[in-house]
Amino acid sequence: MRFLHTSDWHVGGLLSNRDRTQEHAAFLEELSGIVSEEKIEAVLISGDLFDTINPPAEAEKLVFDFFRVMAERRVPVVIIAGNHDSAARIEGKANLLQLVNVHAFGKPQRSSCIEIKNEKGESLLVAALPFTGEFKLLDWDESLHQDQSQQKSSFAEKMKNLLNILAEKNFKPGAINVLMAHLTVEGALLSGSEKSLRMSDTWALPVGMLPETGEYVALGHIHRYQILKNSPLTCYSGSPLKIDFGEEKDEKGVCILDAKAGTPIPQPFFRRLERITPLKTLRIYQSELQKIGDEYRDFKGYLKVVVKRSPEDTKIRAAEEIRKLLPQTLIVISETEKSDSKILPDLKNVTHDPVQVYKDYLVSRERIPTPELLSVFQELMEEASLKEENQ
Repeated sequence: MRFLHTSDWHVGGLLSNRDRTQEHAAFLEELSGIVSEEKIEAVLISGDLFDTINPPAEAEKLVFDFFRVMAERRVPVVIIAGNHDSAARIEGKANLLQLVNVHAFGKPQRSSCIEIKNEKGESLLVAALPFTGEFKLLDWDESLHQDQSQQKSSFAEKMKNLLNILAEKNFKPGAINVLMAHLTVEGALLSGSEKSLRMSDTWALPVGMLPETGEYVALGHIHRYQILKNSPLTCYSGSPLKIDFGEEKDEKGVCILDAKAGTPIPQPFFRRLERITPLKTLRIYQSELQKIGDEYRDFKGYLKVVVKRSPEDTKIRAAEEIRKLLPQTLIVISETEKSDSKILPDLKNVTHDPVQVYKDYLVSRERIPTPELLSVFQELMEEASLKEENQ
């Protein structure tokens, strides 16, 4: 059976307040063509279908139109909720989506598995683990008496048990057994754009804790395509769009796999996407403004310009001048002004877990760090991280 693995679409997302609807529309049109051209028999989407838990109507229309096209071609689709998705909304639409042969899993359950058969009678079994954060897995009364290392060990052990239960309960001989999950694996290479709070080592799963059974592990959450191990073949497909300037050098595509029951799957064919908007960061001196205006006037993408000021430079309105020369510029940063004007902390350089620090603070003040309070704090930190990236 030939199936396609993709993830982290983030439909409805913005780049420095720039609407990306047309970029996502172009991607889904290209993906539809790839499914037809490559004779794909099933599509697996391993989380972060949308960028927010309440995506705009245009974003939902794009995704549901793609599902409709797949249904017309009789290509089944399997999706799981990522940390950016609303698990409840995906779960709530699951029965309706089945009518168009889309199998959706919003919340982790032991029975989260679907069997897909092709015209030859070959069977693809997909055991699904939607995003499952520490708030759902850890016993917070117990965690109060644990340090970060102990919490990490406890979280990893519980995740290992969840994954093993899914494999043991649902995998069977004679089928192509696939585990699909949205999580962070230790040692995976980041793109530089993933949210630091969810990518911290505290909540990463050692690769050795992934089940050894099955033919393929289809991962989502990290935006760079990579193979983590070969037995069973374990891959992040990466995001199809360059989500922000941290991904400007990444190649974007989808994974195509030819699988046979009980046989190791060879490395995937990474089909590169052609209709991707390029991103580029320019680092220039103030005196080079006119030069870069001439050089990048016809650049068919988005620009981020970092203006390096020398002490003798006079103050000019760099952002205004640059955007006049290069209208496709989304972000302008002045290095000499950044340290003075920056309000938010640089969350990418945080070396500890902010949630743990906040929890310790509450305990020190004799307050109870309830899961609800910590969840609100987590959301605020992620919002701050997004604002930091878009400055």
